[in-house]
Amino acid sequence: AVASEANLHRVQEELRAEGALATSTRAEVEDANAALREEVQVVQALREAAAEAASSERHQAQELLRASGELRAEGEMVAQQRALLESFREEATAAREEWQTAECEVHEERRRVTYAEGQTAECEVHEERRRVTYAEGQTAECEV
Repeated sequence: AVASEANLHRVQEELRAEGALATSTRAEVEDANAALREEVQVVQALREAAAEAASSERHQAQELLRASGELRAEGEMVAQQRALLESFREEATAAREEWQTAECEVHEERRRVTYAEGQTAECEVHEERRRVTYAEGQTAECEV
């Protein structure tokens, strides 16, 4: 029962650590989402800047070339952030599954400990009854 209790505490500590990891991962995903929104705003701002520069064909061509390179770079960055976001989602899912598995293990361990404690108490009661019955038998023999 002491080993089971220690095992239970170890599993609970692991659950807490996994919960902290899931919380940390969730915060990273939210940060990545915010960064993606900012990147979209940057891309939109670049498009507006390119449209305003249309007054001169030469100037417009230079601006479009510049904006195109930036948009391509931004698109690559957005794609990388999306891949990172998907990775975070997968990690969060794995962490959630591990946490649920650990939670089931804790529940099962508690059930085993409760059963073992019940069996021990039952044995103690049975042994005490045997002693009392024996003592009463000895007393009766002495009285005879």
